[in-house]
Order: sequence, then structure tokens, then C-alpha cells
Amino acid sequence: MYGVKNEIIYQGTFAGGKQLKGTGINYYDDNALCYVGELLNGKYEGAGILYHKDGSVMKEGIFLDGVFDTGIGITYYLDGSVCYEGSFVNGCYEGNGILYDEDGSVLLDGIFSKNEFVAGTGTIYDENRKYKYEGDIQNGKKNGLGILFKGIVWKGYTRAG
Repeated sequence: MYGVKNEIIYQGTFAGGKQLKGTGINYYDDNALCYVGELLNGKYEGAGILYHKDGSVMKEGIFLDGVFDTGIGITYYLDGSVCYEGSFVNGCYEGNGILYDEDGSVLLDGIFSKNEFVAGTGTIYDENRKYKYEGDIQNGKKNGLGILFKGIVWKGYTRAG
């Protein structure tokens, strides 16, 4: 299928002038790759990969009715590094997953609920990234065995805070 400027906007299966269920490729207006994967009635439906306009991968996983939805998936930063990999429900981090910093280091590894980190291990930084905590986290707070870096290193148990 071609757009008004004769650019490709879709490659895949058609019947009666409509896109059918099957594997297809969608493009942005400037012919940059937009989506590769399963489609149903012109919407992303099933396994697929969504791309940023610059060609880097944005999300890969399961789509439902055109939206990144439920199942195991991966999101990416603009530079192509992994942002999050794990379970999704209704497009939110839900269940087991790993959240990464842009440099590839693990920030949080554990259980998420509606995009919030619930429990597991990870790294918490202050707002200026001047100190950090590495260790057990529960409900977004230091809780359990961990290491606090703030000029000096403190290692031991913390409780909800």
C-alpha cells in the first residue's frame, strides 16, 4: 500500500482492499520502518516489533488491538539499549522483570505491579545521583540486606526506608 507521496506505508496480505490477519510491515510517512509483525484488520495484533522513527527498536512483544499489551516483552531506550525486559499486563510492567539504566546496568530486578517496583533487588539513587543503595527493596524502599554508598560505605540490614 502506498501513501499520497508514493511512499510505502504497508507491506503484507490484503483481501477485498483490506489488510488481513497475517504478518506485515508498516512504515512511517518518510518510509522509515515502523512495525514488523502480526496484524489484524490493519492493527498490531500478536507478536511484533515497534520501531522509533530513527530505526532503533522501541518495543518488542505482544500487541493487542494496536497496543503493546500483555505477555513477555522488551522496551528500549532511544539509543537502542534495553530499558525493561519482563512481563507486561495491559501495557504496564507487571510481574517479574528487570529495569536497566541507559548504560546497561541493572536498576531493579524483581516484581513489578502497574509499572511500580514492588519487591526484589535493585539500586536506588537520590535525586542528584550523589548516593546510592544496592540491595533488597520492597514497595520502592530499602528493606533487607543492602549496601549504602554515601562517601562511606554502610553494609547491613535496613527496614522500610
